[in-house]
Amino acid sequence: MDDAESYIVSYVSQNYFDEHIELLRSQTNSNIDKSGAKYRVVYNYGFNIKGDYTRIFIEFEMWLDESGNVIGYDGPLKPYNFLISRMEAKRIANDAGMTKVDSQNIIFGLGFRTDKGEINERYVWYLSSEETVKGEPEVIYLDLDTGDVIGILTKIEGVVVND
Repeated sequence: MDDAESYIVSYVSQNYFDEHIELLRSQTNSNIDKSGAKYRVVYNYGFNIKGDYTRIFIEFEMWLDESGNVIGYDGPLKPYNFLISRMEAKRIANDAGMTKVDSQNIIFGLGFRTDKGEINERYVWYLSSEETVKGEPEVIYLDLDTGDVIGILTKIEGVVVND
């Protein structure tokens, strides 16, 4: 487990790790899966969003081969500070063309689709609208610390109405 922790610390610093990340569980696979993973380690990533009093937790995983080398990791690659509040995120989404924000969460955004390709950021604000008219944003992804719009997914056909 020391190798796993050292791997994370190399991205976020020891202080950040101690403040935000805790080991939840680890498991050894009885046989090596097709990815080469022998070990699976699950962590809890805890943080406070600016303006919130409740701490939020997101689980992430790491996979290691038989020798303990990291072969998969979906945790933070930098120390996020969560400087954009929920209200600021909503305002930015409105300014970017989303008339009504129905859902907003912090998610693991790597690989999610946008109008201009895939998201290449690990953790992002995800804001979505349940009722979207053609040409309006269905989903907007924002940088957690700067509020920059990372990506927009625009409704391209008809009207979407979710019940």
